[in-house]
Amino acid sequence: MIALPAVDVGRNTCGTHGARTLSAPLFTTSDYEHVRTRVQSVQQVWTHVQTPRQLRDRVLPMPIRPATHRASGQARRTALLEAAIEVIAEGGVGKATHRSIAARAGMPLSTTSYFFSSLDDLIAAALQVVADRISARVEEALRMIDEAALGPEESIEPFLEQLLSTPQSELTAQFEIYLECARRPQLQATAHQIMASIERAAEASLRALGISHATRRAPMVVAMLDGFALHRRAWPRGEADRRVLREALSTLLRTFAAQDSVKG
Repeated sequence: MIALPAVDVGRNTCGTHGARTLSAPLFTTSDYEHVRTRVQSVQQVWTHVQTPRQLRDRVLPMPIRPATHRASGQARRTALLEAAIEVIAEGGVGKATHRSIAARAGMPLSTTSYFFSSLDDLIAAALQVVADRISARVEEALRMIDEAALGPEESIEPFLEQLLSTPQSELTAQFEIYLECARRPQLQATAHQIMASIERAAEASLRALGISHATRRAPMVVAMLDGFALHRRAWPRGEADRRVLREALSTLLRTFAAQDSVKG
């Protein structure tokens, strides 16, 4: 039992009992038991309250998206990139917008923002596809030359096939990359990848043909090929293009070989 000490409260408010001493307890036993029961109840509830960390630990992991969903998303992303390449080839990088690319892909406008953080990101990804395809074609031509152990004249044909089979949309996008580098420095890495892959293949081919100074001469070959491709884009001449390119490559290789023989 909890009791207060005796306190002299003087006269009561009615003034009928005079002065007296209050010694009655403030809380009775039943009152104390009631309070203790309430405190225990609060403690029991508190023990069941979970902290944010506990709640986080009990969160069930989100189900993994099925493979079909991922494949569908990848297909839509690929379609956007193909559409971007086509738009760039037809109207240049300046005509590539969220709206034009989504429309070409036949998708809602919001789809581009779902897959790409910005328009520059989408354009860079599309041009990266072009760069990868060009690199793959050049590497394939190099592999064919190496496996067949082709001579100088014979090695020209695989390169002709790869160069002339390049889709016009990709060829145009390639030169768009070169032109846009001055305005969009972020595209320089993509342009460098294209040029480096072609130069690397040209260098390996020259070295395989026994031509010296392959590293220094490879950029000459690439410059000639790019110039020819640019002219072909402006003025395609069918079979005449193949004949001219074959003769140009053959002349360049013979010139290198002649210079090596004179110096040797």
